[in-house]
Amino acid sequence: MLVTRFASLQFLKSFSKRVLLSALAESELEYDDNFVSKSAYVKFSANSSINKKFGIPDSSKVFFLIWTTTPWTLIANRAIAVNPDLDYTTIKTLDRNGQDEHYIVSKDLASSLLSLFENQPSISSNPSIKGIELVNHTYYQFFDKKEYSVLPAEYVTSVSGTGLVHTAPGHGKEDYEMCLSFGIAPFSPVDEYGNFTSEAPSELVGKNVLSDGNLSVLEILKENFSLVHQADFCHILSFPLFISLLTPYLYFILNLTRSTPQWFIDVSSEKDKILKSMDRIKFVPGSSKKRLEAFVKSRSQWCISRQRPWGTPIPVFYDSITDEPLMTEETVEYVIEKFENNGGSGSWWNLSTEELLHPKYLNNGRSYIKRYDTLDVWFDSGTSWTLISYMLSKDNKKFVSDVYLEGSDQHRGWFQSSLVLSCLINGSSPFKTLFTHGFFLDERGSKMSKSLGNVMFPSNIINGVKSDPVNYPGYGVDVLRLWVGMHDTSSDVSIGPQVISKVSLVLRKIRGTFKFLLGSLNDFNPSKIQEYDSLLTVDKFILHELAQTINSVEKSFDNYMFYQGMQTLTIFINTTLSSFYLDVIKDRLYADKKDSFSRLSAQTACHHILLSLAKAVAPITPHLSQEVFQFYKPNLSPPEEIFSIFQYSFNQCVCTIILHTLYAS
Repeated sequence: MLVTRFASLQFLKSFSKRVLLSALAESELEYDDNFVSKSAYVKFSANSSINKKFGIPDSSKVFFLIWTTTPWTLIANRAIAVNPDLDYTTIKTLDRNGQDEHYIVSKDLASSLLSLFENQPSISSNPSIKGIELVNHTYYQFFDKKEYSVLPAEYVTSVSGTGLVHTAPGHGKEDYEMCLSFGIAPFSPVDEYGNFTSEAPSELVGKNVLSDGNLSVLEILKENFSLVHQADFCHILSFPLFISLLTPYLYFILNLTRSTPQWFIDVSSEKDKILKSMDRIKFVPGSSKKRLEAFVKSRSQWCISRQRPWGTPIPVFYDSITDEPLMTEETVEYVIEKFENNGGSGSWWNLSTEELLHPKYLNNGRSYIKRYDTLDVWFDSGTSWTLISYMLSKDNKKFVSDVYLEGSDQHRGWFQSSLVLSCLINGSSPFKTLFTHGFFLDERGSKMSKSLGNVMFPSNIINGVKSDPVNYPGYGVDVLRLWVGMHDTSSDVSIGPQVISKVSLVLRKIRGTFKFLLGSLNDFNPSKIQEYDSLLTVDKFILHELAQTINSVEKSFDNYMFYQGMQTLTIFINTTLSSFYLDVIKDRLYADKKDSFSRLSAQTACHHILLSLAKAVAPITPHLSQEVFQFYKPNLSPPEEIFSIFQYSFNQCVCTIILHTLYAS
């Protein structure tokens, strides 16, 4: 199993990390901009050593003032973050006993914070200091009565709040990452149901952190005179919700985060190697490289474990006393064997630990338990390349896909996971070319949605809708394929009845051109093909134009610019070919003698044009091309050797040899 490979290469690690309670992937979340929560301005008592920094008497009380929209996380506070480059000052006011007290805040926000205080607040006239001078000073946390430090963090701003950020590594991503760099462990006294555990103060145990628990925390702050101000706060793009349901209840559930033991792939040490591997990848469009680079650069620790009752289980056993994980190639292979003999990976939930654990570890003086962590679905999909690599391993071949094709949303998903995992294991990308397509929009440019009723189903375009024959007469597969081929699919593309109707007219024009060419060649035998040098001037001209067209189309198709290739073809067919050449040769085709040189010269050109165009449009309109080929096949020699246009490559076309010679000259 690939997981053991990562473990043996020391990329796989296990430690606690802040996760959403629901364990949903980021791609399953959206954010609400109208959610209202309780916010609070809270003071933390500073160690008196800070007083001298601001010219404040040692006898005066000094506080760090923070602002939070999640008061329940204050239980898990482990630091206060400041920006080392911001200026900080103090606000002087009077406490309930008329004594001076001072609040440290960002200088930029000081004037806007005066309204929080009732007793003669004023901004200090003493010089401000930089945030770096606050770093490592300490304060007292009012819940556990312990002393913690002020730490530097670049993400702290003076746009809102106080310029100081309450930091709970057990409940916030930035909090976790910053504290991890300072060796501060996450603390999360919250269970999987969102209730405070016994690690929280006794008066909070069992209360839900997003309802009565949150309100109780605010009450405790009031009783301890630590709550400076409380207000409702409307979030802007900050509360996650589950896309499929979009219910207010889930706003609460998904905003709840806690720290739990998770499994990670450590990407940080190999990040530069992964980024360099991207230089050998062809990106279509070229701008998509920057998007993928951005996601790779932001990836350091990839949490690959999920807590779900379904999915691919992570086959790890744990010592029931020490919690030490057990996962070796031997134990994993044994689990896989059990899966194969017991109906698949669901056996992890159905079989006991004793049935799944390798016999070698059943009587070694330890007892083991299993857990129900499952693999991130992006790990599953990101290892799809291993299947073909395994199939080719007997021949010692290293498999690399020519193309990976998906939508722009997969830069953070399948594209990234495939690239990262392959680079970590093989040292290279699993694909040569990365093609990123856009998405369908309706004719007004709006996103398609079943709820809006503006979705166009491919089956309706192809087969038609009896109840709506005007908009959906049934165009067949080629029209739908041509619509794709005629548009720059690297960006969003509009589709609707009117758009498809216009595309069908383009196909009708191409079909009409083939019909004329087939009619002109009805009595033509390829054995009578004339040498290029002997052709009439206008016939040489059209073959020269055809050579340029085919050359351009091949280049466009090779670069996945199908819309450019189709644009080149349609311009050639509509203008140079139909409007000019086919019109000027009609007299020779209809009036000259059957085997006259002038007629054979025109038919020779038509023969080359027919086969070249049929082959050129075949990737886009295969049914039309095959139909043309079937009609003309009896004229070819020997006809029985080739039954499909796709067997008739450009290199096999006599006309193409002439065309490339012409274009090269």
